[in-house]
Amino acid sequence: MLVLGIEVPDDLLQRWLGWFAPPVQPFVIPSDLAGSLDLEDGRDRLTPEVRDTFYLYGLGSSALVWLTEAGARRLPASVRRSQPAPHRWPGSIAGREVETVVAYVEKGRRPSRHGDVAPATWDAIACALPGARHLAGTFPARSGPNCFGTVMAACGAEGAEERWMLREPFEDWLAEHTAKGGHDDEPGTVLA
Repeated sequence: MLVLGIEVPDDLLQRWLGWFAPPVQPFVIPSDLAGSLDLEDGRDRLTPEVRDTFYLYGLGSSALVWLTEAGARRLPASVRRSQPAPHRWPGSIAGREVETVVAYVEKGRRPSRHGDVAPATWDAIACALPGARHLAGTFPARSGPNCFGTVMAACGAEGAEERWMLREPFEDWLAEHTAKGGHDDEPGTVLA
């Protein structure tokens, strides 16, 4: 299956579906409401993928509870409506699972143009960006890897494409491994 012009392996597509519309989903609710409904705070169950899918950042003193669709109906409508991201239940997308998750991934994004790069260009950047051709036209296998690590991996930093890279280590790496200058129309120039 092609998503944004990138071949997505079946196992990754299945993981996307599991993160997108799981049968038990996280809800951010006031701690006092969680107590009154006898619901435990389940932050320890939160994976990076579900965090990113449901925009669960900066929860503060709120409780994070895990509910089925039936369990979610116990919450006041105002709490259900105030969630950081919509909840999509497996039954609500039944028969349209793949097209729904693909539409979510593609929304507001441009297709990859890795296929437009001429072989001569790949050859020209191979010394400066030895990992670029391998990474172009791929999705990470999970949440966490980001653009900083991907740039480092394209430049040959082994395993960087699989790590969440913070700004400070990235800037340290840039200072040690790059030189200012270049022209943005030259293959191998990375604008940072």
